[in-house]
Amino acid sequence: MGSWWRSEDMTYMSLILSEEAAPAAIRELGILGCFQFTDLNPELTPFQRRYVSYIKRCDELERKIRYVYSETKKMGVPIDSAGFVESFINNNNSTDSHNSSAYILESLETKLDVYEQQLLDLNKYSERLAGEYQNKVEYHHLLVKAQRFLKVVLDIESQEIEKTRVLGATESGLAMSPLIS
Repeated sequence: MGSWWRSEDMTYMSLILSEEAAPAAIRELGILGCFQFTDLNPELTPFQRRYVSYIKRCDELERKIRYVYSETKKMGVPIDSAGFVESFINNNNSTDSHNSSAYILESLETKLDVYEQQLLDLNKYSERLAGEYQNKVEYHHLLVKAQRFLKVVLDIESQEIEKTRVLGATESGLAMSPLIS
């Protein structure tokens, strides 16, 4: 119960590790959850730090994950939870090349690039199809209105032709009944 209080006894220590062993040691210390790390170079800006490129890659991955998530949510695709961070860390503690964090980051980056490109292409095709559909609907309505107009015009012309034929026949004195065959 004492671990809940900030006034618990603490000891300041300096831990010096080789660069190869540092990630594994920090991961193990982080799993314990009873360490607080202190920045020994507080004067450096975030862009002067050694691992800026990794942080930028992670930011880019986060952006892609948010994009894929929002697009799948828009499409109504159900998304299952990937689990908790602790289970991810525990499952990836091995040091072989297929489970290292660098390998996981690379494979995740590759998959997200593919998914993002597929979604961008799908959105582009969807917009193009929607535009073509609108054009076809407009063209259909235009044809329907033109058909109505032409039908009215043809009806008027046929009535005028019929009138002129009937008037022309009665003026010459030869009015013929259409019932006579």
